Amino acid sequence: RRDVSKGSPPEGPSATTFSREDVQKHASESSCWLVVHGDVVDVTAYLDEHPGGKEYLLEHAGTDATEAFEAEGHSRSAKALLAKYTIGKFAPAPTTSAPASGSVVDTVEEYMTSMFKTISAPFNR
Repeated sequence: RRDVSKGSPPEGPSATTFSREDVQKHASESSCWLVVHGDVVDVTAYLDEHPGGKEYLLEHAGTDATEAFEAEGHSRSAKALLAKYTIGKFAPAPTTSAPASGSVVDTVEEYMTSMFKTISAPFNR
C-alpha cells in the first residue's frame, strides 16, 4: 500500500483500495475515515472544520456514509471538497455466487414444479 498520510489522493490504476475491514479500523477522532460514493475519505483533519460538527462525522466513522452524506443535502462545494480528502477506493467483499448445482432459476423452477405436483396430486386420482 502507498503512504496516504500526506493527504494527496492516489490516482489512476495504481490507486489504493481499501476493504471494509481497513475502513472500520479508522473510526475514531484520531483517525476518521468514511466511504462516500465508493471513495475512501480521510476526514480526520477536517473534523474541527465540519459545519455540522465533528460528532456527526464521528457517528459515521469507519462506515459507508454515502446515504447519510446525500440525506444532508450537501452543496456542490461540499461535494467537491471530498476530493481533497479522498485517499483511495473502497473495495467491498465479493458477493457469493449461485449454487454450483444450478442457477437460481433452475432451483426456483424445481421448487415450483414440486409444489404443483403436491397440490394437484389429490385431483389426479
